[in-house]
Amino acid sequence: MPLLSVQIVYKYNLWLVVEHFNFIYLSKMGNLSSTSKEFKNILKKRGMMSYEMGKEISDSWSRCIAEGLNPFQDPKQSVVSSIELKEIKEKNDALRKIVFLN
Repeated sequence: MPLLSVQIVYKYNLWLVVEHFNFIYLSKMGNLSSTSKEFKNILKKRGMMSYEMGKEISDSWSRCIAEGLNPFQDPKQSVVSSIELKEIKEKNDALRKIVFLN
């Protein structure tokens, strides 16, 4: 990778870390509407609004913020035991049969 590309990637990743902490700070203050506005301003400043990047991505980030989630954080991993999985499958058996018929 050319040096310039490495520098751009590094700066972008550093920006993500800084904005991640800004987002956490604003979220902990409890005002999600101001957090959402601030985040949109950040995206606009960084040239990352939907018309400059994938609309699906910026829409996804907006949905995360609206639900109080951090778009920079990996999804929470949920692990269920085989017994729990079996119970869930049994509970939804009728629905599963309908879905798998189509």
